[in-house]
Amino acid sequence: MCWYHHTYVVKARKFIPPCIFPQTPQHVKRQRQSVMATTAAGQSRPSRLFYITDNSSSLRFLVDYGVEVSVIPPPRCHHLKPSQFSLQAAYNTAVRIYGEQSLPVDLGLMRHFQWVFIQADAQSPIIGADFLSHFGLAVYLKHRRLIDTTTKRFTVATVTSEPSFGIHLTILSLPFAEMLKENPSLA
Repeated sequence: MCWYHHTYVVKARKFIPPCIFPQTPQHVKRQRQSVMATTAAGQSRPSRLFYITDNSSSLRFLVDYGVEVSVIPPPRCHHLKPSQFSLQAAYNTAVRIYGEQSLPVDLGLMRHFQWVFIQADAQSPIIGADFLSHFGLAVYLKHRRLIDTTTKRFTVATVTSEPSFGIHLTILSLPFAEMLKENPSLA
């Protein structure tokens, strides 16, 4: 047995070879186990929904990389006619589209973002996967950050507990649209 183990026994941090001190599991410090917790039904839990405010228009955008296209609601008093296209939300519900609108978006990332948003019946403006992918933006949920992978800058998001729905582009006039609506597993 080496001098370190003879003097400090289990607490020895060094050893002199050839040391014959037994390294059995009883002498190795156990790692602390993490504790998993769940919430009971009806109790609130931290939200993972991610909102960013546009500094130029004060619009609050839901950032959702599960949504294919970026959308904004139409103006409150609009006389726009729905287009032949629609968006598909959760549970195959159709969301009417009224057109497109080009908007400058200032997310506080020291870059100019100009994007064409789809005007649709949405509860709030949504920055989707198309916008995030085009501008190289990454969502870091753990620290509530939207990171610009080009400039390495980030902005901190606000978190709320409002529901989110996936939105997908569909075309109503296609002959197979009805079949896809009845059998979503084919899509």
